[in-house]
Amino acid sequence: MSKYTEEFKRNAIELMKKAGITKACKELNISNCTLYRWCMEMEGKTVVEAEELADGDLDATLEKHTEDLRKRWNQQYQLLQRANHLVTVTRSPPQ
Repeated sequence: MSKYTEEFKRNAIELMKKAGITKACKELNISNCTLYRWCMEMEGKTVVEAEELADGDLDATLEKHTEDLRKRWNQQYQLLQRANHLVTVTRSPPQ
């Protein structure tokens, strides 16, 4: 037997639709995996379908990930530039 009632699960899904999965899970002290499973069990939908992309929540998450990827790419690019410079300097014949 589940320690959560059907009503609690339905309310959790409704909260997720309104506030987004991250906030709902924090508020209810449950894992996002649990909420994903409840969405599939109770509504036969994925979380994305159930929360209809949680409007701003998903956009903010995507923007953060995009910004993180840009920073990492820039760091790697700068590292490669420095490495290329070192290789070029060490290969140059002495004058």
